[in-house]
Amino acid sequence: MEHLPKPFDFLSWARAHLAPGGVLLLAVPNEWTITQYQANQLATLKNWWVHPTHLNYWSSATLYGMLGRAGFRVVDCIGTFQVEDMILKGYDYPGNEKLGDELHAKVREAELSMQREFRISAQKQGALMGQGRDLVVVCK
Repeated sequence: MEHLPKPFDFLSWARAHLAPGGVLLLAVPNEWTITQYQANQLATLKNWWVHPTHLNYWSSATLYGMLGRAGFRVVDCIGTFQVEDMILKGYDYPGNEKLGDELHAKVREAELSMQREFRISAQKQGALMGQGRDLVVVCK
């Protein structure tokens, strides 16, 4: 969705072509969160998430609004690990690929050590509060 020149046109097409009882699953970067703003104040590399291939930037509010206008209803959502928290803890990973890879491995290890139900519940809670590096949305 962040790469599409006309995301509403895509969603309208998807709505028209969705099989009866089918769902649309989207994963988009969750941008302009309070945590991202706070981390940006501390990071050496400012606005690290802005990328020339991104034509659109999404928050849960803007994504849900676009989905609603296209005729979809969100039935489930999770937020992935809020990586900007790492910057707030002193790990200035943007622009440092080695540190980024190390932190990614630690996050993966931590998530895999959690009980599945607990992890999913926490990710859903995060999404409800507009948190998560990415939003993974299921809609009908």
